[in-house]
Amino acid sequence: MGQIIPPSIALVLLGDVISSGYQQAQLSLGIFNPKSLSVGDLFAGAILPGFVLVGLYCLLMLTIAIVRPSLAPAANLPKVPLRQLLMSALPPLSLIGLVLGSILFGAATPTEAAGIGALGAFVLALVRRSLSFAELKSGLVSTTETTAMVFFILIGASMFSLVFRGFGGDEVVAHLFDQMPGGVTGALIIVMVVIFLLGFILDFIEITFVVVPIVGPILLAMGIDPIWLGIMIAINSKPVS
Repeated sequence: MGQIIPPSIALVLLGDVISSGYQQAQLSLGIFNPKSLSVGDLFAGAILPGFVLVGLYCLLMLTIAIVRPSLAPAANLPKVPLRQLLMSALPPLSLIGLVLGSILFGAATPTEAAGIGALGAFVLALVRRSLSFAELKSGLVSTTETTAMVFFILIGASMFSLVFRGFGGDEVVAHLFDQMPGGVTGALIIVMVVIFLLGFILDFIEITFVVVPIVGPILLAMGIDPIWLGIMIAINSKPVS
């Protein structure tokens, strides 16, 4: 669910790539004052599909529990008072609402909202006395590794895209899409099938920075809504999860 439900790192990375592809598509159509797409637009568009997926997962688990109760035995958990449960869930839910709300209402950019979320999580850990130097060091190392990985992938993907376009690869793909049966729908189905299969061997970051810049501008130039395309790719780009 972290792949699609805001605040999602996949939507943050995908939003920048889709926005760039959307502007390229408009320029290719002769629109020299192109519209932009923000991460907040993708977040807003992902809320309903995210809740639909949650509902489908809940329905699946409920069906399994009814049909085959042995696969879903009752958990022997101690009873927790409702007040204690609400007090435990309120701080993290408030932090999530603050971060997501600041993006959706335009009060902060995703980068600024991420800083607010990190500061809020740090304060919550201090208040609960669960913060230690070892955990802080582990979080910093993990963040540095992830950031370095993303930048290395971004550099390699940018070089690949430049070479691909330099040899006319985007024109070949656009011509291939034009010749496909079914028009826009056929091209979209083929792209989604390819992304689905790539999801078994590539992470969503590689798909976002390597595949989407190639097929995104072409599909958007064919008239597909950028928000709808972004949500479809986000849901489809990690089938192994």
